[in-house]
Order: sequence, then structure tokens, then C-alpha cells
Amino acid sequence: MLANNEILTIISALGTGIGDELDVEQARYHKIIIMTDADVDGSHIRALILTFFFLQMKQLIDAGYIYIAQPPLYRLKQGNQETYIHKESQLEELLLRGRLEKVTVDNHNGGFSFSETRYQRFLKLFSEYEGWVKKLKSQWGGELIDWLKNGPMIGVEVSTAADLRSALESGVDDRYVISILDEVAEDQGMLDAEAIGEPAPVKAFDTRLVERRTGLALNLRVPLAALTSREFQGLRRVHDRISEMIGTPPFSLRLGARKADAPSYEALRVQIVELCKEGIQLQRFKGLGEMNPDQLWETTMNPMSRTLQLVSMEDAMAAEEVFTMLMGDKVEPRRQFIEKNAKEVRFLDV
Repeated sequence: MLANNEILTIISALGTGIGDELDVEQARYHKIIIMTDADVDGSHIRALILTFFFLQMKQLIDAGYIYIAQPPLYRLKQGNQETYIHKESQLEELLLRGRLEKVTVDNHNGGFSFSETRYQRFLKLFSEYEGWVKKLKSQWGGELIDWLKNGPMIGVEVSTAADLRSALESGVDDRYVISILDEVAEDQGMLDAEAIGEPAPVKAFDTRLVERRTGLALNLRVPLAALTSREFQGLRRVHDRISEMIGTPPFSLRLGARKADAPSYEALRVQIVELCKEGIQLQRFKGLGEMNPDQLWETTMNPMSRTLQLVSMEDAMAAEEVFTMLMGDKVEPRRQFIEKNAKEVRFLDV
């Protein structure tokens, strides 16, 4: 590390020394600002720098000298008015302001429009809904969970393999022609059952789903454990609350002459935002170099208008944990992290 020119420059500029020889009283600056790109590469570099401070200059963090600059993620322009946005939640709020009530949403239950209060209630429930979905997808895979949550199966009471078989054979989801291809038995149960001459208990059904509208086919293994899990029951509860408020998918949306379809609650939120972007220029900043000098000064560097985040010891410890997990010697934690989070990536720089 000490052979790195950039690290040596930081140590020299701060004037405190490092490690056991660090003297915080010798610090030349009491406001040390880490400014990196707002994309994933910038987050990576920021984690590296924070890890360095945590391991070698912890006293500077304790003294409250370390800050993180907050470059914007988006520039939103409507007419002559420009707004810089630092968070995804701010973007959605600004895009929907004054437009949300004009979006008409239709499904088989009829049509409605969101008020601001109703939409905030939906977002609160959707946040819980999304949390259960992420947990289930990490355990059982995206295709299975998408099929279960976006159709009638989410409302079917299943506690035994016989219940699951009955639901599948009854054609519960009329969007598809459902065929059971095979039963999957519990391995240990099969051994025990063979010993006493009884059929092995079923733990899953291999099925083939053919979409009626398009003819596209999908092979899915539907495990009983997925539908009886605590996570799926939690998803069902919040799904029931959302459906009481706005109905169930699919939805058709309209704003003026523009239309969109939403086959799920996730798509409903996305399409509402997309419809409300009409007439608005939206630029996502990938890095500091994409901004003009005056934009960088106005949004990130001007002491009169910038926003800084004070680094706490918890922030530095979290960065060090991420650094150790993703770049350390142990492969297994890194593999588990990638498998758990890969499907949720929205912006990937390659």
C-alpha cells in the first residue's frame, strides 16, 4: 500500500503520519473531502479510501475531519428550469409532482387515479412487498417467484403436496396451460419410504407452462417449501393489503395520449414514472467528468451550496466490511454476495 503514489501523496498532504505514529494535532486540514463519481466505480473507490482511513488514520474519523462529497445522480430540466438530484427517491418525487393525479390506472376492477396520499401508502406497502420478493428470489429464483406473485397462485392456500397438485391441475392460472411433468420426492423421505414400502413424500412438481396469448413455454420446478415458507406468507399478507387498495395486475395506464401496460406492481411504479417524464429532459451522470466545470462547482464544490456527508465510525467500518468481503482472500462470502444481489442490479458499468 505504501508503495502507491496516490496514497503517499495523501499521507504527505495531510501531515499527520499514519498508524501508530499518527498525530491528529498535526493535521493540515480539518475538512478532508472524498469526492468520487456517483456510479458504482466511484462507490468502489470511495470504499477503498474509507478503508484506508479506517485502518491507518482512524483518529481523523474520530475527530470529525473526514467528509464525503455528494455529486448529483441526475440533472432534470423542464423548460428553462434545472434541478440536480442526488437520490432516486428525489427523482421520483419531482417527476410525479403535479402529474400523478392525471395518470389514469385501469384493471379488471375498474379505473382510478392516485392521490399523493394514496400513492405514498402504496409506496410504503410496496417497500415491504419488494423486500419479501428479494428474499424469495434469492432462495428460489426469479422466474418461479415472478409467476407466483403476478398471478392467482399468490392467493391459493397451500399446505400440502396434495393442495399444490390440486391447484396446478385445476388450471388456477388461466393465463397458462399448466402440465405436471413429474413429481420430485424428498431424498431422505424416499429412503425411509422404500424401507417400509410406502411412496416417498413429494417435495416439488416439475411443470410446463404454456402462455395462451403467445404460445411461449416455460418449465418450472414448483417446490412445496416455497409456498409454505415464512417469506411467501409475508408476501401474501402485504399483497392482500395492496390488492385491497388498488386491485391486482395487470394494469393499463394512460396520461393524456400516452399509454402503458404494467403486468406487476413493480411495473406499475416504473410505468407511472415513465409516463410522467414526458416533456422533461433527464440526464444521469455516470461520473464527475461528464459535468461541465460550472455544473461541478455549482452542485458539488461550492461551499455555499454543496452538501457534505460527515463520515462516522460506522460508515468506515461498513466500508471496511464491504472491502474485505469483495476483495479479501475468502472466496465464499464474495460468491454468496454476488449470487444474492446480481439480479437486483439496475446500473452495471462493464
